[in-house]
Amino acid sequence: MKHGTRLGSKFDVMAKPKHPLIFLHGFLGSPQEFSPVIQHLQGQPIFLPSLYDRGPLDPTHSLRDWTRNFKAWIRDKNKPWVIGYSMGGRLALHAAALLPDEIAGVVAISAHPGLNGAEEKQQRVLWESQWIRRFQELPLADTIRLWQAQDIFAQSEKAVVDPYLESELIRSSLDNWSTARHEFQPCELLEGRCPLHWVVGRRDTKYCELLSRFLRGRPEDLTVIENAAHRVHLDAPEALASVLNRLTI
Repeated sequence: MKHGTRLGSKFDVMAKPKHPLIFLHGFLGSPQEFSPVIQHLQGQPIFLPSLYDRGPLDPTHSLRDWTRNFKAWIRDKNKPWVIGYSMGGRLALHAAALLPDEIAGVVAISAHPGLNGAEEKQQRVLWESQWIRRFQELPLADTIRLWQAQDIFAQSEKAVVDPYLESELIRSSLDNWSTARHEFQPCELLEGRCPLHWVVGRRDTKYCELLSRFLRGRPEDLTVIENAAHRVHLDAPEALASVLNRLTI
């Protein structure tokens, strides 16, 4: 299997047409973070856009503009499944909400369904503005260490971050792709016609509680993976691949 980070790089093309899988990485992440999962998949064509490469899918675009660009980018990709982790999950949710007829479905991994009310959004904007200021004023390596030290990542495998990421693009992803800027209401995800499945790690108590409340009465839409925390794809890649094989084949 050949790996690459170029926008739209494809690992495997099968003679029998299948819906491709598009993986969208998280904040400070890269396409390589999905490598442990991909080796356990069953031959689906795979695309791995790098969201921090400048282009139509980079974070200088608003969520609405990104979704429009994504629609153009997937036009020749045989109605793909979109799998997103955390920040990439929020992007995938926009595909589910705004492009339901263009994709086969979405798998949202450790992704927030959205905020309710002005107060929650104001708190989120304040929190993100503090991080934006840190990424602007402090050395990048120091700020990345502070980010990785947050409690939500404490029980997960350590992610490898590219030290050469552009600070401007990091700040733009915090601002333009904020949970406070979602182009849909959380309830619209429950009412939409796009197949949507949620995945969370058992040790990620914050998101387990959040998604259990959000999906109350719809347990079939949520998979909780044992021995995993927030970074499910790094903590339990084989278990996550099993979920993807079941849903997408």
